[in-house]
Amino acid sequence: MNGKRLFLILVVLAAAAPIAVFAGGQGENAAPAAKVTLTVLDLNPEGGPAIDAANKLVMAKFPNLDIQHTTMNSRQYDQRIQALAASGDMPDVPTVQMFPQYKGMAQNKLFMDLRDTEIVKSGIFDPLALTSMTLADGSVYGLSWNFLAVGAFYNKDIFAKYNLDIPKDWDAFLQVCDTLKKNGVTPIVSPLGDGWTSMYPLFTAGNNILYAKDPNYDKELVAGQKKFNDPLWVETWSRVKTLYDRGYFGDNAMGGKYEQSLSDFANGKGAMLIIGSWVIPVFYQVNPNMHFSLFPVPFNNKGEKLYAMFESELGMAVSATSKHKAEALAYFKAFYAKEPYEAYLNGKKGFSNIKGINVAFDPSAKYIADNYLVKGLTFPYMSRSWPAGQDSLMFKLFQQVMLGQQSIPDALDEMDKFFKENMK
Repeated sequence: MNGKRLFLILVVLAAAAPIAVFAGGQGENAAPAAKVTLTVLDLNPEGGPAIDAANKLVMAKFPNLDIQHTTMNSRQYDQRIQALAASGDMPDVPTVQMFPQYKGMAQNKLFMDLRDTEIVKSGIFDPLALTSMTLADGSVYGLSWNFLAVGAFYNKDIFAKYNLDIPKDWDAFLQVCDTLKKNGVTPIVSPLGDGWTSMYPLFTAGNNILYAKDPNYDKELVAGQKKFNDPLWVETWSRVKTLYDRGYFGDNAMGGKYEQSLSDFANGKGAMLIIGSWVIPVFYQVNPNMHFSLFPVPFNNKGEKLYAMFESELGMAVSATSKHKAEALAYFKAFYAKEPYEAYLNGKKGFSNIKGINVAFDPSAKYIADNYLVKGLTFPYMSRSWPAGQDSLMFKLFQQVMLGQQSIPDALDEMDKFFKENMK
């Protein structure tokens, strides 16, 4: 893995809840003495069955532990978790991410600090996974579930029909898209009507245009030495807009919704979909007979190295107001043990972040694993050093730029203004 990942922390959110003091290690090995219900709220319905499979094994080990696992999509979750935080009625175990808004919630003491717990001190987590939810002061607010890869899923049967090979540079990618479009096939199924999905084409482009040429960009951005309205960022946005303007995202790109895009791709209504490996179980559910795989989106120029995007973004926290912290820690330790965690990985089709525990890669992820992950040709998400709200602004500006309502330089000027005003 690329060693130059930055784990800078940034701000924000509102209303703090007092964090309870809890000594590390207490109760992490012990089964509950009396019946306890542990509420788990999850923003990843795609991975819900995998969590349930692991939870079933955990509850078999702890008969007095009743895990109530509820899933909802990310839009519903964002609203729900904010309302629960405001009312002081957080679930025992909320889902958290490495994105700025969750770091802000952690800074406002809404989650228990896990740094002194036995599971963190044991060293079982890959450092990249652990550090993704670590603040600048060393506090750990969450434990990630697994690593994920982001790239272009492609329909192998459609590619074979038109004698297309996996493209490995920008020109080859455009040729593949053009061939598909000329033959009446939508090259890239669009989920872009949901703003947050714009990060995946933008960040995979940025990995190969900006990070590849300036691996220290994040550090320089925070230090005020670089800005968003930079030639490399302009090129990043310009290449994504080229795909949009040429109609490669389809005739109604901004009408495409995330959930529908998964179904459309699985049912052969387009040749590619730029998204992350967490959706693999959905494809199997929608169309068990589909033949698909995954490759890094080649925004790189011919002759340049191609990098895959690899991240650890989703995981579990313990609410600061939970009355069942000991039971939550016991749950965490049992979840990441060999049998439950392997059941989770097999269901989620995820890359393990626990040392010594691995499952065979899904065939659709094997290509990236063999050709990029093991060779260190990866970069993380580009929002690790952003203040809360910066990513939401980017989603809005992306839609305006793609629709021709704003120029790329003007949009990036807004990104710079927001960053300067909100960076602390």
